[in-house]
Amino acid sequence: MGDVLPGLGYYAGLLLRLPPVLFYVLLAVSAVLFGPFLFGLHAVTGAMVQGSHIWVSDLFLQARLNAKQGVFAGLFCVIGTHLLLWNIFGGIYSYVPWISMMIYVSRWVSVGLLAFLLMALPYFCQIGVSISLSTPALAKNAAILARVHLGRGLLLLFGIAVFWWGALSYFPLLGLLGLPFFVIGLTALAQAVACSPPIERYVLQPARERLDS
Repeated sequence: MGDVLPGLGYYAGLLLRLPPVLFYVLLAVSAVLFGPFLFGLHAVTGAMVQGSHIWVSDLFLQARLNAKQGVFAGLFCVIGTHLLLWNIFGGIYSYVPWISMMIYVSRWVSVGLLAFLLMALPYFCQIGVSISLSTPALAKNAAILARVHLGRGLLLLFGIAVFWWGALSYFPLLGLLGLPFFVIGLTALAQAVACSPPIERYVLQPARERLDS
């Protein structure tokens, strides 16, 4: 990992030096806090795209307001991503032709599901910080918008992947020091720029029209 992505390799090296108990405690805490603070981050970047005034405290406020949905989304994404990556890179092989074909198909299905999950997550967060909806309704709207705007999502996903690869491989020190702020922040900002117009057109504008009628 350190040879391919030095910036990420530095993080992995630091984590491996932690005592096992502390490592698993930090892992559990980060898994729980990941979702709520992702909502907070998208609230900040969404406000930046709309030109609204924001404070640093808005990140923590939105994380608290969407805590329940955030914990659900965060754990779902962490567990789902782990399972999909394990299925893709798990190293399961078989010399039986039909089993080998099933494994091959399963891995490509996992690649597609992982890509779709990463494309739907920004919609889920942006809608969640813009309008009050139940978690199933959020997931449904996010999945629909990700499917309708599949080309936009794939292009954005490709751009983000190239950006992360460049930041963590060619600029390892930048990747190490700036990952929590520079890299992740610009990623969320790019997602807000791409996702805000469809959300405004298909979710927020119809909601306002229903309230006015």
